[in-house]
Amino acid sequence: MKSPQSESFSVTTHQLASVFKALGSTTRLSILNYLISNPNSNCMRIVAALSHSQSTISKHLSELKMANIIKASTLDTVLVYQINQDFIVTIQGYLGAVNANVNKQKMVIELNVKQRNNTNSENKSTKLKLHNYVFKKSESKL
Repeated sequence: MKSPQSESFSVTTHQLASVFKALGSTTRLSILNYLISNPNSNCMRIVAALSHSQSTISKHLSELKMANIIKASTLDTVLVYQINQDFIVTIQGYLGAVNANVNKQKMVIELNVKQRNNTNSENKSTKLKLHNYVFKKSESKL
């Protein structure tokens, strides 16, 4: 059952949620890393490389495919897998937006800290002047 809030999310948010959920498995991450280095690999090559059972690899390939992280195509008569370029574009866009927002927030925080520091130093000077406090110069010994 979907929560009422989830219906207001954009399609991209739902896509990202399924991607991050699919990436939450060490086996799926291992498959993804293998496909980065070895595009157009079939299931049996992945099984041999990762030392998992064929059924386990097939299940995880299916999950990655459902999340649009990888895609399958036929090469000769064999089904081969590769990273989906749309997945890369989606993740880059998301991470770029996150990075821009974090940098903007960092700049605002730094500006607020500078303003607060300037205000604090001005307040200290003003308070000292109000009390007619005079710093004595240290006398140098001859």
